[in-house]
Amino acid sequence: MRKRLVRHIVSLGFVFSVVGYAYYEYLKTKESKKIESQSSYFLTQQFKDLSGIKIKKEKKVITLLKKNQDWFLKKPLRDVASFSEVSRWFDEVRNQRIREIFIEGDIVWKDYYLERSPEVQLEFSNGSSITFLVSSKSSFDEKYFIKRDNKLFVGEKYFFTEVNSKSFDSFRRKKIIPSYGHPIKVVLKSNRTLSLNWDNYKWSFKEKDFPLSNKRLDDFWSDLSSIEARSFKERATAFYLKKYGLDQADYQIQLSYSGGKKTTIKINPVKNNQVYVYGSHRDYILEISKEDMEKIKISKNDIRDHGQAFRYEKDKVSSLELKSEKISYSVIKKKDQWVSLSSPKKKVDSKKVQSLLNSIYKLRGQKYKKGNLKKVAASIIIKGASGKVLLELKSDSGAGSIVWVQTNLSKGLVAISKSSLDLILQKHVYHSVVNLKKDKTKKSDKSDKE
Repeated sequence: MRKRLVRHIVSLGFVFSVVGYAYYEYLKTKESKKIESQSSYFLTQQFKDLSGIKIKKEKKVITLLKKNQDWFLKKPLRDVASFSEVSRWFDEVRNQRIREIFIEGDIVWKDYYLERSPEVQLEFSNGSSITFLVSSKSSFDEKYFIKRDNKLFVGEKYFFTEVNSKSFDSFRRKKIIPSYGHPIKVVLKSNRTLSLNWDNYKWSFKEKDFPLSNKRLDDFWSDLSSIEARSFKERATAFYLKKYGLDQADYQIQLSYSGGKKTTIKINPVKNNQVYVYGSHRDYILEISKEDMEKIKISKNDIRDHGQAFRYEKDKVSSLELKSEKISYSVIKKKDQWVSLSSPKKKVDSKKVQSLLNSIYKLRGQKYKKGNLKKVAASIIIKGASGKVLLELKSDSGAGSIVWVQTNLSKGLVAISKSSLDLILQKHVYHSVVNLKKDKTKKSDKSDKE
């Protein structure tokens, strides 16, 4: 009984081997009837000449059209398309390596899964068009078949993923601002309105005496330009604008471009860590992250150059005078050495002078108000070689953690960190007693040797 069972198993194994080999020979024979040409690029046309794309998958249709160098999604809904994503998709398809397959006799398209497969139609500015189909399944060696001009081609898996798996959402523009370039005017509206102009790579403000930080505004624009939607919401009807809190948005950004184009970006208050955005240049509501919203919600204080009141011309310094309750001195630069005017016998440490000048240069304002100091507790004067005052800083005695100062480089009063100014006012620029003793010891040693 046991021997008979073993014989049956061996017989079945032999049968399966024969069947498997026969199927392999069938496929091999079938493949041998095809003659593949050398590989070539799928398309020769350039993206700049592309004017339309239509992708048909079963009952679904994706339609994209170019208008004035911009791309728009027309079906299944109307929205702004991503220029970079359309370009990337076309270039990837265009640069695919394919081989034409020559079949003996008529081609039975269903044998290559091309009977009811996805269809792509590309239209070009010269009026020409190309239509091709991509097989819905791969061959046994994971190749995909393409039908174009009633000819059969074989390509890689990319054709399947880019055509069969492509959703219309992946073509939509995720950036929350339009692709019009850099605006010439930006108006920020929240509790107060800030109107900023941009020309020749510089920002300007209606308050001429207000020190704008070009770097901070450049960072703001860079952040705004890079924000992408996390998801797409409903069409921006009155009902949905109210639902997402965008009918009375507490923060708005108005952008004006050369040529007259304008758009308004509305951002709702944060609710449950969700932030929704609507731009008047498109018809849909987008969701962005709370972190992105915080990057672009800036105030007047954020765009101020907080170091402008202390930013003197560093390369022109030739003298420094400092007066406070604890220390007072005046030093001048002769050639590459600093010497003391107030105490000629004292030796000045050039490194300490430079460190002190750098500390003054790096001071930053925290608060601002109009007016003048009523009482001066300390002062710093930095001059150039011609005697021109590069920086004159006066301070009061301070209150709490801040001290109010006034400089010749800005109008009004500036509050800075009291501890930062105290460190400057308590520093001296002379060599320490220890160093002087060392110098004297070296001199005495030298004289003893002599």
